[in-house]
Amino acid sequence: RQASRFAIHTDAIAAAGRQEINFADSPVDAISLACHKVGGPASSGILLARREVNIDSDRRGGGQERALRAGTQDVIAAVGAAAAFADAQQELAETTRRHQQLREKLLQGALAIPGVKLASDAPAVPGIVQFMLQGAEAEGLLFALDQAGICASAGSACHTGVARPSPVLLAQGYSEEDALGSLRISFGWSTREHDVDRLLQALPQALSASRKLAERERK
Repeated sequence: RQASRFAIHTDAIAAAGRQEINFADSPVDAISLACHKVGGPASSGILLARREVNIDSDRRGGGQERALRAGTQDVIAAVGAAAAFADAQQELAETTRRHQQLREKLLQGALAIPGVKLASDAPAVPGIVQFMLQGAEAEGLLFALDQAGICASAGSACHTGVARPSPVLLAQGYSEEDALGSLRISFGWSTREHDVDRLLQALPQALSASRKLAERERK
């Protein structure tokens, strides 16, 4: 590494528990992880940074953790996070196999519904699937799925509540109307086959309701 070059940070939250992460052998300088992705405490996260990286803290106070974080350390959350990541590493192969099976089941059922297609055929981790739903409107679709007890999203968590088309989908060549009809399904550490069955059972009716709502709004 050259000391004069800029530092590189990677948001590896979606990769945690889904693929190997070897920070020591990676070319990046810092990595962020979220513990809830692997069944750990939802209030905790991890920042891995190389010793030569200078970090300016916004937490003024005591000198704990090399003056990067003031206040009493959350030991319980730290222990829970360590245990969750240890289990996730041990179960990585099994989790990958299970997510691949769930993905195949989801694709087989969802793509059989008229007007449903994959947003992209690019290589991806098996636990995240994004569909494009012709004639649908994401807000109505998510509401209908929520009523059926299904947790889903129209995009990444950082864009939750933003009623704008995904710039990534627009860059792929989708129109704004099509991009607003996307559905993102992700599998967690606890997702099992019966969860996919519930989604496939609820999706046709939710999609129909969403299309009717979208049609009324266009009139």
